[in-house]
Amino acid sequence: MNESLESRVLPLDWRTATVKPIYKSGDKFDPANYRPISLTSLVVKIMEAIIYEKTLDFLQKHKIIPSQQHGFVPGKSVSSNLLCCLSDWSLEVNRGNSVDVAYLDFSKAFDRVPKRRLLFKLQHYGISGLLHRWIESFLTDRIFKFTVGNCFSLSAPVLSGVPQGSTLGPLLFITYVADLSGILKSPHAFYADDLKIYGISSDHQKIKRDLTITERWCED
Repeated sequence: MNESLESRVLPLDWRTATVKPIYKSGDKFDPANYRPISLTSLVVKIMEAIIYEKTLDFLQKHKIIPSQQHGFVPGKSVSSNLLCCLSDWSLEVNRGNSVDVAYLDFSKAFDRVPKRRLLFKLQHYGISGLLHRWIESFLTDRIFKFTVGNCFSLSAPVLSGVPQGSTLGPLLFITYVADLSGILKSPHAFYADDLKIYGISSDHQKIKRDLTITERWCED
């Protein structure tokens, strides 16, 4: 593992994922009703856990992950997300105000993260040197193959996104979306790729503006 960090070389099996479709609901013959789960090397997961702890410590120390993010952050959860929002909404209702809430879910968010832009953001936040170059290698030349029962597809390259089913992938994702919180003016709460933007109904123009900002951020 030390050699991997110093040389920035990851064995091919560390960058290979086996994707297993898990049935959710509905028509079993509709591929959209399956959730793809990526199975990755157990050895690289140990290495990722080490990188994760160092990266998370740095991000939290420099307050890069916004307080509004509740996904994949130690000490926070779906429950903390809901309780924070419920507290804000209840306070406004008790003041006699009605509350508007816009619920957003970024479609295929983990799969669409541009690798180069993610690496640029990491460097901008101060993650550099061996750690930055190892993460770059971790994201580069990844391949995947599907498995159904005992059958495997041909391998194919991963062209974008952060690895799902990995230890480090979720942290990289919430780091990538961290800057969006800084440009929203309305109260809001994240849970990974789920976003709630809210405010009192009389101030709906602010929410509308933030929805436009979010759309432009996604397009950019």
